[in-house]
Amino acid sequence: MPLVRISLLKGKPRPYIQAIGDGVQKALVASFGVPPDDRFQLVEQLERDDLVYDAGYLGVRRTDDVVLVTIIASSGRDTTQKKALYLSLIHI
Repeated sequence: MPLVRISLLKGKPRPYIQAIGDGVQKALVASFGVPPDDRFQLVEQLERDDLVYDAGYLGVRRTDDVVLVTIIASSGRDTTQKKALYLSLIHI
């Protein structure tokens, strides 16, 4: 049962947030073999001052559309599965 926290700035429409959650769940099902109905997600919408990030760290341009995804999962996933999950999350 992975626990997912999705953090983003306040003001996004509900369908946008739902699409992010759906994408994370699909990535977990495909990469980790999580059952489709094993979905536990916390969505936190933060004020601008409460979401701190470097807009240019490592040469990657970030805007206020940044979304941070934290996944807490039990051990047992190998490096190949983790890499597959990360690649899936990049394309949400």
